[in-house]
Amino acid sequence: MLKLRLASLLGLMLLFGVTFSQAQEAKKDAAKKDPPKVEPKAEPKAEAKAPTPSADGKVDFTWKLEKDKVFYQSTTTSTTQSIKVMGMDVNQTQEQVFYFKWQPLKEEGKKWTIKQTIEGLKMKIDLAGNPIAFDSETSAPAGSQTQLSDFFKSLKNSEFVLTLNEKMKVEKVEGREEFLKKLGQANAQMEALLKTILTEDAMKQVTDPTFGFIPPEPKKIGESWKVTTTLNLGPIGTYDNTSTYTYKAKESDERHIIEVVSEVTYKAPTDNSAGLPFKIKSADLKTKDKTPGQIVYNAKAGRVDEARMVLKITGSMKIEIGGNETPVELNQDQTTVVKISDKSFVTEKK
Repeated sequence: MLKLRLASLLGLMLLFGVTFSQAQEAKKDAAKKDPPKVEPKAEPKAEAKAPTPSADGKVDFTWKLEKDKVFYQSTTTSTTQSIKVMGMDVNQTQEQVFYFKWQPLKEEGKKWTIKQTIEGLKMKIDLAGNPIAFDSETSAPAGSQTQLSDFFKSLKNSEFVLTLNEKMKVEKVEGREEFLKKLGQANAQMEALLKTILTEDAMKQVTDPTFGFIPPEPKKIGESWKVTTTLNLGPIGTYDNTSTYTYKAKESDERHIIEVVSEVTYKAPTDNSAGLPFKIKSADLKTKDKTPGQIVYNAKAGRVDEARMVLKITGSMKIEIGGNETPVELNQDQTTVVKISDKSFVTEKK
């Protein structure tokens, strides 16, 4: 039973890391709006039009933000994971859905301040045959609450205030301490571990509201660009993600298709001092079968409407349990879908 718990925890920790790494990339496909133009009072406000491409056919994929113009995001991540460890085959599946609200607060110079709110979430997890389900919009039956469901429940209504620089990179996150304190109240045993995982730099990556895919200059059909990010999750390890974007097609003046291929390389942690019951000593985990994902950019709205990312990882690692090293084999398939809307994805209670 102990072996099963350790194997399940290892899988969940690795799943946690890859999920945030991939969700961070998929989320790099959603949202921004420049200050509105002042219309003459006597004239009705004209409907927004898709920008006219330049003479050379290039499209500017710049996001637009508008003060207090709220937009909403749903992120659905489905994961299938197979781990072979300590003579056991441990299979895990997970589907998680997060609902976010984004509110641009102010623009100062070339920097934007934006508030992010977790409006709700859903989780379906099967850890080696042990199902766990959670829905923040549904009251749990009496006696069904667990530490994990309490942990998920504490995520709802969490808020962060982000500062984006002129390149639309997150340079500051406010709300981390309150967030960690809130999670610690739900599960005190996790508080110390979360502090080592969710560092300030990690929070910048995790809360990135999807601006990072923006190319440095306008692109025409067939042109590509790369974005490289590193997500350091302390005792879980580091995930280096390189995404190659290609402007594939113009379906209409409004709708533009971007293809994305992501490659993730995992590095074992250099510091294993955190409170995990095992230590990750070495690892060779890489992307397999680089299936392209797709981003749908709405030129009229000045944002991404939808993005779909696919990531498949395979490899081996060595972990230390009770002073003994154990080999581990891992296969993981993950699909992340992001949708953006002017309306909330959270179902209103009647």
